[in-house]
Amino acid sequence: MFVTEQEWFYFPPGDQPAHLVVRLGGQKGVSGWGDCPCPWPQPQVARHCRGLQGLLAGYDPAQIEELHVVLAHLPPEVRTALESALWDLLARSLDVPLHVFWGGLFRSRIPLAVQVAWTPEDDTPQQFWPLLHEWHSHGFRTLLVAPARAAGREAWQQFLTACREWEPSVQLLVDASGVGPEELLPWLDEVHRAGITGVIDPARAEKAIEKRWATTSPVPVWASAWIESPYRAWELLSCQSVHAVALDPFRLGGWLRLRECVAVAAAAGAPVTLDLRRAWQPTLALGCHLAASTLSLARPLWTTARSWQSLPDQTPLRPGADAMLAVPRVCGSGVEPDRRALDAHLVS
Repeated sequence: MFVTEQEWFYFPPGDQPAHLVVRLGGQKGVSGWGDCPCPWPQPQVARHCRGLQGLLAGYDPAQIEELHVVLAHLPPEVRTALESALWDLLARSLDVPLHVFWGGLFRSRIPLAVQVAWTPEDDTPQQFWPLLHEWHSHGFRTLLVAPARAAGREAWQQFLTACREWEPSVQLLVDASGVGPEELLPWLDEVHRAGITGVIDPARAEKAIEKRWATTSPVPVWASAWIESPYRAWELLSCQSVHAVALDPFRLGGWLRLRECVAVAAAAGAPVTLDLRRAWQPTLALGCHLAASTLSLARPLWTTARSWQSLPDQTPLRPGADAMLAVPRVCGSGVEPDRRALDAHLVS
């Protein structure tokens, strides 16, 4: 089996950031799919995608490790999309589900955590809380609150006051990347008293290492955007800067590097999950297979609603009424985009 063709589809920014979808074709009409956030400005997309043509022509999809040498000059997001497509193509060519390559099937259903956007200036607790209750009614037991922009102290106070009345059976995590380092520690104390079960990426990574937030924070600190390599994961965990990690395959440059980070976190005894908030259906499907085949990835995958509603007119990878994804048992990743819907976005 060899790669015989390559196609890129570009989705310009709108309600969501710009995104790319790639199809790698193989012999006998087999295709593998991947996606990634677009790392290039819109005027440069066509030129870069044309430059990728031919790079993988005749490439053996089984040589995935070599991909990171051949394409080391590319942005990590693009390497992730191509690696995803190669895994999908390899599994489809052998007519087996993708999780077979990653250790088998430890679990057949994967829990999800959904990100809920909060606009501090527009959404009062009285307006925002019904939205959280709606997601809770859909079966989600872990919710991620992400401020659309930096919230002022008064807005945080109103939000945390409302949190005290939240359902105790639901885990509530807050994206704290907009909270300044100088006010972080007193803010973490308030978060703890409000019953928040975790904060994501508080302050800058350098400050986190310097001040070791995890040793002073009463609430668990999750690192996601800080982790760009297995070494970075080891550095943060070994110096006790964080309690847990959520791994984004696009920042790490692919699934091989991500699996190395999973091993680092497991060796450190730290909770670990996948941060798929920037993923569309092809990447979400691969994350589902990886979580199904990896014992330590038992926590809910971080997603957004668009993660399973991303590509138009395709069979969606939707969660059930209990917010669990069933692991596809068909060959490959289980995602089959609708080519007719994609053709309007074809770049090269």
